[in-house]
Amino acid sequence: MSSSSSSSLPFITLNDGRSIPAIAYGLGTANYGKPSSELVEMAINEAGYRHIDCAQMYENSESVGQAWTSTGLKREELVLTTKLSGSDPRAGLEAELRLLRTNYVDLWLIHTPKVKIGYGKAWSLMEDVLKEGKTRSIGVSNYMIDEMTEMLETAKVTPAANQIEFHPYCYPYLESLVRLCHERGITIECYGPLSPITKGKGGPLDPVLQKIAGQTGLNEGQVLLKWAKQVSRGVIVTTSTKADRLKEHLAALQAPELTSEQVDEITQAGRTSPQRFFKGVLLQPEQKPAEKKSPSTKSKGLPLGSTLMLVALFLLLLPLAMASPAMLFGRDGLGYADPADNGGKLLTVSVSGAVSDSHGADHIRHFHPSRSPKIPGLRVSVNP
Repeated sequence: MSSSSSSSLPFITLNDGRSIPAIAYGLGTANYGKPSSELVEMAINEAGYRHIDCAQMYENSESVGQAWTSTGLKREELVLTTKLSGSDPRAGLEAELRLLRTNYVDLWLIHTPKVKIGYGKAWSLMEDVLKEGKTRSIGVSNYMIDEMTEMLETAKVTPAANQIEFHPYCYPYLESLVRLCHERGITIECYGPLSPITKGKGGPLDPVLQKIAGQTGLNEGQVLLKWAKQVSRGVIVTTSTKADRLKEHLAALQAPELTSEQVDEITQAGRTSPQRFFKGVLLQPEQKPAEKKSPSTKSKGLPLGSTLMLVALFLLLLPLAMASPAMLFGRDGLGYADPADNGGKLLTVSVSGAVSDSHGADHIRHFHPSRSPKIPGLRVSVNP
């Protein structure tokens, strides 16, 4: 797509040389599962957007096809991104092409790393689809550092983009991933950039955003969008049912840069309360959150009653845990595992209250002799 088709839009160049608008109208969130043709027309005709972000999972691609074909735009004047659900990139893309009323998309993403055929195989099939010309570029979505690293080990084509939840509160989960993407030229597409004020109002970011809004003449949402754009160096995916709001979002990207001090102040405020608002991927912060000092409150952890219940449950299930398959439990529920998977060794579970939010909660972990050689059997460790 040529930037001349919409001169007011900021553009970004992908690692395959293709240029796309650095802001997209998203069909998830508020539009999820709803016919959205009128809103897409509004985004294109009234707000001037030329990048539409779709997904099979959103179940509204047909209305996108209806909308863009009614605007009078030529196909090359619009960027269409959509995402795969399932494990068959070719069949999924062909279904989307029919709904979107086009013979190609600009960016085809694997929506989640939870694909049954594995990261490497799924990406290999994406590379095959790319060769067939039905998508201009390929990428992924919701891939974290481990999934991305494993996939890149066998990739012949580096993903053009990785679309992830991105805002100051979740940035502590993402710093290694962001570095990797920047090193490999993988464009970060940011969804949920306004979550701190649309889903997390009342947090430590509020006064910081208010102060910087006063300094810059932007509103708080625009400050968040500027922060996301400058830190990610990528694409902003946003949405609204109001054309004026979409124009505000676009204006934010065209506004002068935040200072490095302002960016850092926002980043540090987000670190004091690491959290995610889209819970499809469970993560732990890469850095220990800054402690909130208060003489009248205790650090958060497992309540005493919950700790005692876990210990009682452990004693009750211990005989079962010595059998095969073993029955194990952690903060997030019950699970089964076969000791044979670990060379005949029993398993160990860590039950931790150190991270109280659901995103950082420890899950059932397999016993690994090289990592825990002194553990002869099942053990539950409670760390309130």
